[in-house]
Amino acid sequence: QGKNPDSVVSDTIALVNVGRDYEFYKDTSLTDVSKGNLMLVNKYNLLSKDYNPDDIKEVSTTYAYSGNKLKEEAYEAFKKLANDAKKDGNTIVILSSYRTYEYQESLWNKRNDDNYVARPGASEHETGLAIDVADYYDKNDSFKDTESYIWMLNNAHKYGFILRYPEGKENITGYMYEEWHFRYFG
Repeated sequence: QGKNPDSVVSDTIALVNVGRDYEFYKDTSLTDVSKGNLMLVNKYNLLSKDYNPDDIKEVSTTYAYSGNKLKEEAYEAFKKLANDAKKDGNTIVILSSYRTYEYQESLWNKRNDDNYVARPGASEHETGLAIDVADYYDKNDSFKDTESYIWMLNNAHKYGFILRYPEGKENITGYMYEEWHFRYFG
């Protein structure tokens, strides 16, 4: 410790506390789903193949592209978020939300890359609490370059959402920076 700056020591402690001293997908366990919105789903804490979130609701095409679903509480919070964002001139829509284990498995089989796609059981989308969002009018397909992204960074937490895979934290999360991926905690 005497040879390393305090930031190195605190970063090391943080990495050990989140399990990063182990390889991803090694020594995994089933996540504690009794924690509800606070359940941890990642490359160490997996959902079982049989997990099916309760109260999944179809998201209106007012707020998402068709076929999206969310847990009811997350959906209600997102509607408030989107409506308030619109009042400020932003058009935030859901591109992707709830995924079944089987659907996540098909995504993984297509890409087979742990940096870009979670393995089945390890995706927050399977909880019904994660969303991938975009600005409806973004013609460049670059959410981080929109006013809507700035709005989300400054306001999402007020509605119970956080940016889950922030830039510069790839060594902790195990995923590339995903400016579009938000998780509802309530």
